[in-house]
Amino acid sequence: MQTLVNFLEALMISCTVVYAIYGLAVLAMFSVWWTVRFASWAMVYAAFGVTLLVMRPIWWMIHRVERFSRGAHNIQSSRGVSTAAISYSAVGDEAKSRPAPRVRPSFPDVAISVREASEALYAYERRVFGARSEIRETVSRTLEAIAQTRALMAQVDATAAGDNRGYALSAPH
Repeated sequence: MQTLVNFLEALMISCTVVYAIYGLAVLAMFSVWWTVRFASWAMVYAAFGVTLLVMRPIWWMIHRVERFSRGAHNIQSSRGVSTAAISYSAVGDEAKSRPAPRVRPSFPDVAISVREASEALYAYERRVFGARSEIRETVSRTLEAIAQTRALMAQVDATAAGDNRGYALSAPH
């Protein structure tokens, strides 16, 4: 009978230990599950917060680029208008949304523009060729000066070497 009592005691203790271990495992599993759930929600809210922080500067940049492109589109290209027609006033978005009509230049205007551009290019080429010739002259003068300096240095070295030999020979023994 004593053996049966010892067996039942050991069985009850084993069941209690197994139940306690199972309870601790379930508790650990739920704590890990809640931790992962909290971390994932924290990441979602952090991403949402960063999006809210970054969204305003990006929106501002997009609208500035849109305004710049609209202004560049509205520039008048005719000779009669001397200023650019970029609208920065707050008259209304409907006034800003309509681009200015494009003025196509006439053939004489294009011919005059091409002639002016070719004259400007020719003048630039003349200045470039003049600068090149001045550079060539400066280089040749510099090379001549270097050659003269080397020749003078060789003469000074030869004279100094000759003077040293003379002193060495005439020194008393």
